[in-house]
Amino acid sequence: MKWSALHVHPSRLRTAPALRAIESDDGSTTFAVDGLVCGMCAARTRSALSGTEGVRGVEVDLERGVAVVRHEGDPPRLATMQRAVDRMVIALPVRRLLDRLTHRRARSARTTA
Repeated sequence: MKWSALHVHPSRLRTAPALRAIESDDGSTTFAVDGLVCGMCAARTRSALSGTEGVRGVEVDLERGVAVVRHEGDPPRLATMQRAVDRMVIALPVRRLLDRLTHRRARSARTTA
């Protein structure tokens, strides 16, 4: 897949990168990847997931915010994949703080409504 390094999703900066499996079959698993901001994030995510044991290939779609991971045997563990993504994230502590603040504000708004 090709990415434009200049195409940016600034609203995604408020979300700490997180993976969740959304589809799986023999040989591949599709993960939603929250917090993909730009082409560089997508490339770094692909690189991080590709380096995980048992992974044969990875395609990352920035626009949809998904990664398709082709693997041997059982799907890689979600925790292992998340650690790989965490290692590549730029400004992870700041993004986690923004994520917590955004969720706290949303919870406050729901309880006062």
